[in-house]
Amino acid sequence: MIRDSITYLIALVVIICLFIFTVNSPSNKTKDSNISPAHVEVVKLNSFEQKSRAASVKIETPSGGHGTGTLFSYRGKTLIFTAKHVVMEGDIYFAIANSGEIKVAKLLHTDSSADFAVLLVDNFETIKPVKFKKYNYKPKNLVDLRIIFSGYPSVHSLLTSRGRVAGFEVDSLIIHSVAWGGSSGSSIFSSNGDFIGILFGVSVDTPFGFPALIDNIIWVAPYYSIDWASLDDKISEEKNELKR
Repeated sequence: MIRDSITYLIALVVIICLFIFTVNSPSNKTKDSNISPAHVEVVKLNSFEQKSRAASVKIETPSGGHGTGTLFSYRGKTLIFTAKHVVMEGDIYFAIANSGEIKVAKLLHTDSSADFAVLLVDNFETIKPVKFKKYNYKPKNLVDLRIIFSGYPSVHSLLTSRGRVAGFEVDSLIIHSVAWGGSSGSSIFSSNGDFIGILFGVSVDTPFGFPALIDNIIWVAPYYSIDWASLDDKISEEKNELKR
């Protein structure tokens, strides 16, 4: 029974990932010209939260869909952290800042043990990367931790969501918040800037015999499941190639 339950759970996660990793965005959008959201969007965010929101980019895939990534300064490189399943269509992607600035991003690394990938990109002119901050939490201290993340769900522009760590499931964290297709790859942070993990899926159930998303139960690849040593090796390789 336990083995069957784990197999079923893994199958659900795969379905979630296949659904959420990219979203084709229609061009029609509505906007109230009397509202100026730029003033009110950041009023309740602290300094770090504003920076992490600003560093969130949309990742466009070759097929025309999209995911989310966050711009980081890490070991002397400007990198984009995202989910591995977002970048499964090749080596080259477009990273788009909320300002509209576009950069070509090159796939640098995919993790073998977590749904985590890294893109290499040149510096943007309109946004700055977040300095990577070493995590200070142990798994047992994560439950009920307040978190925040920003992304590009479905056809929407950049949105920032708060939530809490609800618990653990297999090798993943479960977050209680709101996400949708296109949110995959969003970096999860504590309010003081600790990197908690990468959003990679939304839970699914079959209440009427058909799969239905439960958009407030979110799956996260936690920082402690990421192979940071392998990423460091890839960065060293990249630096050595540039010296040749």
